[in-house]
Amino acid sequence: MPSLEKSKKSQKKNQKIDKLANLTISVFFLNILIISSVLILVFFIFGQTPDDKPSGWRTLIAEHLNRYPAMQPADVYKLVYQGTFGPAHLGNDSIQISTSLENELAIITPDSSAPLSESITPSGKYVRLNLKRCKAEQIQTAKIVTAILNSIPQSSADSSRFIRRWETIEKLVVEGSLPIPRSDFFTFSDSIKKTGYPVIHHSSQYIKNYQPAYRVIDRRYLNLISDSLSQ
Repeated sequence: MPSLEKSKKSQKKNQKIDKLANLTISVFFLNILIISSVLILVFFIFGQTPDDKPSGWRTLIAEHLNRYPAMQPADVYKLVYQGTFGPAHLGNDSIQISTSLENELAIITPDSSAPLSESITPSGKYVRLNLKRCKAEQIQTAKIVTAILNSIPQSSADSSRFIRRWETIEKLVVEGSLPIPRSDFFTFSDSIKKTGYPVIHHSSQYIKNYQPAYRVIDRRYLNLISDSLSQ
């Protein structure tokens, strides 16, 4: 009998230990869940950059539409694309970049009154460097090439980030926050989705009205150009 009672006490003790162990494990995983949820919340509140917020893109695109009223959905797409990937699509072949740049500079008309650059991201990270102004100021091609190469992201392009941003633009159009005809916009949007969000040229309307001539660079390297401007 004593041995039986001892066995029962041992079983009860083991059961208590098991319950305590299970409770400890449950509390541990609950804490992990809570911490993960808090981190995700903090990321969405504080972790987003200005370039991930709808309000920033709404303001930027509205400014461009005001400046270039002939903009088409394709030009809005190009703006967001360049603002996400920078000059990554040019590759890192300095000779090819230099040759293409020299060929374009040879045929464009210089314009000393043109702004040197314009922002293409809400944060101002990337800008379009105006080649007409560069030609007027006789900026060395080598300096522009250096600025381009330094601006190419070291890591691979994040296509998912671009898609999220484009979906944000779609929502802004749907809610009427951007003065863009919905039918034209979504006809274009559907077409670029089917082709995998490719690199595209400006619309024919944009080219006809504004004759764009620029290179996308990181604003951090704009000083390579601005330091050479005539005083």
